[in-house]
Amino acid sequence: MVSYSEVNNYSEWLKMVELYKSANKIVKIAMPGKYFNISDSYISINDALEHAAAHQGYKTELKMINITEETDIEEELKDCDGILLTPGFGGRAVEGMIKSAEYAMENKIPFLGICFGAQLFFAAFCRKYLGLKDANSSEINPDTPYPVVDLLQSQKDVTEKGGTMRLGAQKIIVSENTKLYEAYK
Repeated sequence: MVSYSEVNNYSEWLKMVELYKSANKIVKIAMPGKYFNISDSYISINDALEHAAAHQGYKTELKMINITEETDIEEELKDCDGILLTPGFGGRAVEGMIKSAEYAMENKIPFLGICFGAQLFFAAFCRKYLGLKDANSSEINPDTPYPVVDLLQSQKDVTEKGGTMRLGAQKIIVSENTKLYEAYK
């Protein structure tokens, strides 16, 4: 049985509140994406960035960049401390997301791609560093000569995508002598 004093122990909460209050530096994070017309599209990501920043003594300044419109991505990203490429779905604004990832690589800006954002970062990496000029996801361009992100065989005949992709805990094999192997060892 949990005691009343344990349930009403707010010490951790108060520590977190103090971190928010005492944060005195600013970190500017760009978020290129395509769902900004819905106010809470990225709310959990925004909150996670805010919590992580406060833990390190920072306040966040989030720069939402709607890449579905004509955007000078270099101009938009030049004053940012980091780039978070947002999740998404479908072909709209893909090249703008890839350009954002390329900009991060070229300018050595800390970068995180989430879900589709990570896949597009990989396509950008393959284009830039492996010389695979038209590398892409087969979901976006089924005719790409370099399908660096591909659908699972079981998904190839699915025509109504969205909520049908394999997500969550899956068994994978991580090769030894790789950075990923070291990170999860």
